[in-house]
Amino acid sequence: MKKTIAIFLALTAFAFISARAQEIDPVEPAQDTVAVAEPAPAVEEPLPLYTEAPKEDKQIFNHIAAGIPIDFPILPDGIGIIEIATTCTPYLQFRLGYSLSLLDVMPGITINEISSLVSQVSPGTNIPTTLEFNETKINIGDSKFEFGTNIGGLKLLMDVFPGKRTGFHFTFGAFVNPGNADHIFEINGNLSGALKDAGFTPGKFNEVYFGFNDDDPKFRISPSKDGIISAGIVAWPVRPYVGIGFGRAVRPDKRVCVTFDMGAFFWGKPVLVGYDYSLDPNGTAVGFSPERVSQTNDLKGLATPLEILGKVPAYPVMKLNIFIRII
Repeated sequence: MKKTIAIFLALTAFAFISARAQEIDPVEPAQDTVAVAEPAPAVEEPLPLYTEAPKEDKQIFNHIAAGIPIDFPILPDGIGIIEIATTCTPYLQFRLGYSLSLLDVMPGITINEISSLVSQVSPGTNIPTTLEFNETKINIGDSKFEFGTNIGGLKLLMDVFPGKRTGFHFTFGAFVNPGNADHIFEINGNLSGALKDAGFTPGKFNEVYFGFNDDDPKFRISPSKDGIISAGIVAWPVRPYVGIGFGRAVRPDKRVCVTFDMGAFFWGKPVLVGYDYSLDPNGTAVGFSPERVSQTNDLKGLATPLEILGKVPAYPVMKLNIFIRII
């Protein structure tokens, strides 16, 4: 009996010790077992109260480009200096430009050279190289004259695009030359040397006048007190322009743009005029109508060209522009 109780107590003690050992030293996992960590739960961010849409570029005076005009040599309106263009909407652009008048850059030419040239172009037209005033002959053959077109100056143009992305456009605007608004062609000659050689007093050269029609004593011209004699073709001071073109001067998605324009500006009915400074120090314009010119012996060859010019109401121009967007 004592032996049985001793065995029972021994088994009980062994079971107790084994249980305690499992609680203190847990069994390590086998080497071929892989522990997989569970992913952390995703945290959902709260939705915004509203979503801001991208702003549309309405192109209302927020883009500007500077351009260099390139005139075609056949139909120039001057020497292009600069054009500034800006957007008003995708359908409308404005351009402000300035062209240098050809009168400012043409070299001078003497009366002898002009007379030879005119006689070849217009047979029957004689440009006198000697003038007479109060029986005093004045040799003006070596006097130098400057001439050229005076149709350059300021221009304000408006391009209208039929489509939002099209390059084809209609153009409307106006040309004006602030320096000499109504002149489209001008001749200025310096007779001071010839008048001085003929014995006339400097500073009183405006007292000398030249008549072109003995039957009409008012039909005459005279130099200014400095000896400058002037003539030209006058037309409307503000000349409307209408044309078409291709390309946009300003594009928000491009830095460089190329445009082409062709059209015509209207100048009314041009008239040839000379100036008489003998009665007015500021000069009095004297009209040379084809009818009056045809009655003179020296200038009657100009009657037909003047008559044709009076029937041409517009002057065509073509231009290529290279624009660089600066804003």
